[in-house]
Amino acid sequence: MNFNDNLKDINGNQGTIEGIDKNTCNNFNLNKNNSNDFSSNLINNNINLYEKTIVVYGEKETTKLIIKVLYNSKNRWDNYASSEGPTIAMGVTPLKNGMKNAYERGVKIRYISEITKHNIHHCKELMKISKLRHLDEAKGGMAVNETEYIATAYLQEAKPVAHLIYSNVKEIVAQQQQIFETFWNQAIPAEQKIKEIEEGMEPVKTKVLENEDDIYNHFNSSIKKSKERYACSSIGGMQM
Repeated sequence: MNFNDNLKDINGNQGTIEGIDKNTCNNFNLNKNNSNDFSSNLINNNINLYEKTIVVYGEKETTKLIIKVLYNSKNRWDNYASSEGPTIAMGVTPLKNGMKNAYERGVKIRYISEITKHNIHHCKELMKISKLRHLDEAKGGMAVNETEYIATAYLQEAKPVAHLIYSNVKEIVAQQQQIFETFWNQAIPAEQKIKEIEEGMEPVKTKVLENEDDIYNHFNSSIKKSKERYACSSIGGMQM
């Protein structure tokens, strides 16, 4: 099944992403009578009826929702995910096809994840359609476009998402766009991290040590590893 088939399936069954009744949160139904309205019995406190924040359960329904939000993207699709993220983006066929479709439509895709030796193959594949950056200890997953935001707290390798938070509330979307930009500026280019992994290079780090024990242990460890070492310090600064 290709992306267009998935999209037809979504549009044919889309309607209201019904909700999340506290007693039946595992049951998720599509209402065919309302084609573009997302609603939830659990979370929906906005006065503006067109702005919603909902929770969606079930791998099939979360996949449909991700594809629909991705299809709604006009210029940007920004993703942040744990190391499992690239394996899902490139390993779950409907999502992979959806991202390729967005790329071909001219959507700028940016992706932040923790690149490891275990997901490096998927990361290289992802780099063909996106700008990818590495961030240590990335957790969970989120994506944001111009008007919508989706997120989950937990990802499993190469498996569809079990549940999603969705929101099109302007303030929430704007906040998540800013958070993504902060992470993006902190992350390093994927090419740099991949080179470190493949060539066994020590990652370049800048870290401020404030605890006396940490300073002493790091200094002592560095001396043991080094044949030569140069230090610049104030008078008395090297007395430890």
